Amino acid sequence: MNFLETLRVAWESLAANKMRSLLTMLGIIIGVASVVAISAIGRGAGNAISSELSGLGAGQILLYTGSTSPSVVNERTESFTEKDLKDMEELIPGVEMALYDISTYATVKYGRESVSAFVQGLPAGADESFGFEVEYGRWYSESESNVGSRVAVLGDAAAKRLFGEGVNPVGKEISINGATFSVIGMTKPMTGMLASMGAQNTTIYVPIGYMKRLYPNKEITMVYVKARDEYDPREVLDQALALMRQKHQGAEFSGETFEQILDTVNSVLGIVTGVLSAVAGISLVVGGVGIMNIMLVSVTERTREIGIRKAIGATYRNVLAQFLVEAVMLSIIGGLIGIGVAAIPVYFVGRALGITLFLDWISITLALGFSAAVGVIFGVYPASKAAKLDPIEALRYE
Repeated sequence: MNFLETLRVAWESLAANKMRSLLTMLGIIIGVASVVAISAIGRGAGNAISSELSGLGAGQILLYTGSTSPSVVNERTESFTEKDLKDMEELIPGVEMALYDISTYATVKYGRESVSAFVQGLPAGADESFGFEVEYGRWYSESESNVGSRVAVLGDAAAKRLFGEGVNPVGKEISINGATFSVIGMTKPMTGMLASMGAQNTTIYVPIGYMKRLYPNKEITMVYVKARDEYDPREVLDQALALMRQKHQGAEFSGETFEQILDTVNSVLGIVTGVLSAVAGISLVVGGVGIMNIMLVSVTERTREIGIRKAIGATYRNVLAQFLVEAVMLSIIGGLIGIGVAAIPVYFVGRALGITLFLDWISITLALGFSAAVGVIFGVYPASKAAKLDPIEALRYE
């Protein structure tokens, strides 16, 4: 019996017991659907997050006092100074801007409305460095930042909480911990996947000169550096660390680029996706056990059929191939149905997150390959048992 004939007979055998075949494939269907859906959602969401974050933080570098390596002991640390920031801007060609912030939580009031908000003191030009876009009004000027004017730029969510939906807050006055500020701007709402996941800008930005008056002894332990577009941020980071270590001899400094932070995020997302896929893949093993169980039942039910085939010349390999093909066919058909089922949660999750998710061919190929392997692994024993039956004993079986 050739291979095509073997496939035809296997298909007829499965079709003769449609409900039993479908129930047998259920574990494979669930397993493949889970693995493919989790993989597609994890990869798509990770790519979307990376794309949005890279747009917000392209060329950004973070510098810290001290070392991030656990192997460094008895290190000496020194805070950054404002002179350090100026030197980085003047001595390192790749540095477009170096700045720091002074932040606190404060009670913000407008009329009878009162909210607790994150207040961040930043210098002029920080909007360009951090990629903030102002929808209403403007960012504060360098003179307003230096003298510490009582002006504020509101995150869109902060403005909504204070003034309500769709209100232009420019020109209104708010109270921050009892001090009166004039609102001169509001940032644009967040869009894309981050917004669909609930991310909001509830920060209130004020001139850093004002915050320096409130906290005159505040140490600078972290510095934001914006690299110029034509320079490699990693090289700029190395030059900035070398300069700081030269100026603060014996003190330890560390840092990372935004790209390195994104790499870490992607690595974590990859691990989480892999673990979830592995957990979902357990149902494939459960499905394989179901296939073995049903195939053993099938061998028992078809004992006389096996005896007749062997009596008219079927070899050990013929019978083995027949039952093994049936097991693999169950797995592959279940895998194909599982891929179709996976498209449903992928589509709806993509719509909910506001991004386009696709079933990638890598996940589909791996899922089908693994489901076929499950059919082979769990189908070998029943097929071997059928092939080893003695034809005389099989013909006597009732």
